[in-house]
Amino acid sequence: MGQTAEQAGIWGFAPDGAPILLLEDDGGDWTLEEVAELFGLGRTEEDERERLHLILDPREARQLKPLADAHSFDHDEGLIQAMLAMARFAQGHPAPELRFLQVF
Repeated sequence: MGQTAEQAGIWGFAPDGAPILLLEDDGGDWTLEEVAELFGLGRTEEDERERLHLILDPREARQLKPLADAHSFDHDEGLIQAMLAMARFAQGHPAPELRFLQVF
């Protein structure tokens, strides 16, 4: 039986659409929307359950780690850890579009 994106945390979606838990929720006061707002990467969408998705193209995904490293002292540690987890996921799941979900 596969995972479902119900546990609090950051989820990535494999090319077949299967959700993969990348990082458990740290209880921090940040959202994936900040990746788009602060760093100009990707776009956000809400699903039918009003959960926030961040969609990145491969070029944007490659920028996650350098930006996280450069700004590690400027932003919430949870946001930086999420960016690093998404960067690792993107390396292992090349796709024309990468989708991430934050569940609270």
